[in-house]
Amino acid sequence: MQTSTEVTQLCDEVRRFLLKEVEPRSRWIEENDAIPDDLLQKTRELGLFGLTIPEQYGGIGLDLAGKCAIEEVMGSTNYGFATLIGNHTGISTTGITALGNEAQKKKYLPRMAAGEWVGCFALTEAEAGSDPAAMRTTAVKKGDRYVLNGEKIYITNAPVASVFTMMAVTDKSKGVKGISAFILERGFKGLSVGKNELKMGMHGCTTAPVVMQDCEVPAENMLGSGCLPTWRCSAMPPVCSPSAA
Repeated sequence: MQTSTEVTQLCDEVRRFLLKEVEPRSRWIEENDAIPDDLLQKTRELGLFGLTIPEQYGGIGLDLAGKCAIEEVMGSTNYGFATLIGNHTGISTTGITALGNEAQKKKYLPRMAAGEWVGCFALTEAEAGSDPAAMRTTAVKKGDRYVLNGEKIYITNAPVASVFTMMAVTDKSKGVKGISAFILERGFKGLSVGKNELKMGMHGCTTAPVVMQDCEVPAENMLGSGCLPTWRCSAMPPVCSPSAA
């Protein structure tokens, strides 16, 4: 965890980076609805993909106050760029950090901290919106795997993501307590990502539907013990207990 002095210094460094590297490319980002590869590489080198990931896994390890300070600085630049980073360092990595076991953390967090793997968080559905109680995506245990079926929409970072924190119903009789979170990887059989949605704003930050058709996920990729991870913010522990399910 960083001290207040270190956070202040990091804010200054990020501010200089935004002025020098992001602002001159902002119009290009808006017109092309993408982040240039060389800018992403410079972002990785600065460590922005690992803001909230613990230092032991290659991140910077900011707490909530530190994350908010950086987000305030990021809010002054291109919104699409800021959202790409904010989503990755927020809900897209928090689940693994807060609920992941040691094997999951060692496998995913270092590459996510390095920006090699971008993350996304998949909850919203066409019929349910972001209401977990109405979720239709299901996960059925079959041997040492879960088979997921369903569709998510408006998933930020999905077109560029390699790691998906996916919500699915494992026990409908338990309501929201019967919803579980899984770590999916791009390339899993039965997982597909749709086209980037054309938006009025937030250009550069991609958004797309994610479809699972008999998508097989190793049982060890379930987060926690099966409860729906409910976070009040991106850097705080889950409200529910892992034994809730």
